Amino acid sequence: LLSMIRNNDPVPADFLTTTKTEIARRRQAPSRADREEAEREFQELQLKAEYNDYCEALGRQFRETNQPEAEVLRNQIVQQLRKSRDIQSQGEWAFHRAIESALQKEILKVVHAPSLEEFKAQKQRSLF
Repeated sequence: LLSMIRNNDPVPADFLTTTKTEIARRRQAPSRADREEAEREFQELQLKAEYNDYCEALGRQFRETNQPEAEVLRNQIVQQLRKSRDIQSQGEWAFHRAIESALQKEILKVVHAPSLEEFKAQKQRSLF
């Protein structure tokens, strides 16, 4: 797990977090209300995972097709973060992770990515 974090590898889809384990346990609960609540929470987790995958794909596509613009954004972010003593004190890995995270957020703004709620609404419309 530590090497995955250091290498910025994605978490395997079947990795059982504490939250997923708890939801799975509650999905087996004897009470119908508990099972239904756990099912709603599970659906929400799935939606968030799909949204994260969607945003990652948007960011990757933007960086591939707009390399010069992505580099300009990255350089601006690096300059801003170098001024932050908090991030500097956390080490090189944290600095690079902060750059990638901020770059992803900026790219999503540039491409006008939908919010999680808009994404959810789009998925619901496509089901009907």
